Amino acid sequence: MADPIAKKTLNGSRASKDDQGHVFVVDSYFVNGLVEDQNLYEQALDIAQLPKLGDAHPNRETAVVTSVDIEQSGGTNNALAKITYRGTTDTTAWQIGSNAAQVGTDFDVNGSQITIADYTHVPTGGSSTAVPGANVTIQVLRPKTSVRLVKTINVDALTQSAVWTGVCNDGTFLNTPAYTWLILGIQATLIGEIDSQPQMWTATYDLGYQTQFVNGEEWGWRQLAVLKDASGAPTKGQTLPTLAIRDGKGTKLVDPYLTGDFASIGLP
Repeated sequence: MADPIAKKTLNGSRASKDDQGHVFVVDSYFVNGLVEDQNLYEQALDIAQLPKLGDAHPNRETAVVTSVDIEQSGGTNNALAKITYRGTTDTTAWQIGSNAAQVGTDFDVNGSQITIADYTHVPTGGSSTAVPGANVTIQVLRPKTSVRLVKTINVDALTQSAVWTGVCNDGTFLNTPAYTWLILGIQATLIGEIDSQPQMWTATYDLGYQTQFVNGEEWGWRQLAVLKDASGAPTKGQTLPTLAIRDGKGTKLVDPYLTGDFASIGLP
């Protein structure tokens, strides 16, 4: 007996789109050559021409197969297969915004540490007093840029959200260097039924951009830890090899966030 074959048919095929841009496509295939009294579903799934769960639609790459339904039709050796695709008409939607937030910084616009030098105070009619200098912190308004990406995914949204929130880019992303973008949050809305396999989600990625160009180096989301004395002022002139990174005077550049390849979760 010849191997079963599947041929696409217009009978039962349909397509629709809701007001959120979600696409629902049902393609029908007529299957013949099945073996009587054997499991129709398992036989049909072995047919090469029949799309499988998770396959992308040939004309809509953002829609994938979420269900395959097989029913007997036109005789014991024949069946009608209905392939349901779910997805979206858009690949990725972008939103970009920025504002200014007040932050404390120890560095000027050129990336040099702000230091008040030692000086001598001579009051009127009094004795002169040597006043030690110190590094200081000032308050500035720093631009904050954010990007929101909305796209359709067909992976475990809960795991992706838990694993990737709070992760920085480990390489170039949107033409900026590593550690300048941080995933602030991932939200996802289910498309279709919870028991669909694979599940389809409309996922929203919120990312924050930060640039700190200090002494010719891009720090991004890195933070500088500064050793301070009991009064809260940075220590001066101390050599602490366990903390020193550049000048040996009680500072350390810290990577506070994990990094990852954003392309591995489909971010452009």
